[in-house]
Amino acid sequence: MMKVILAATSRRLFLKNAAVTAIASISTR
Repeated sequence: MMKVILAATSRRLFLKNAAVTAIASISTR
């Protein structure tokens, strides 16, 4: 159970980080 929650959290953080990186790269261009 704990492992599933950890995986979901890390995936959400990864997606959020990827979105922020994409937005930053677009706005700096």
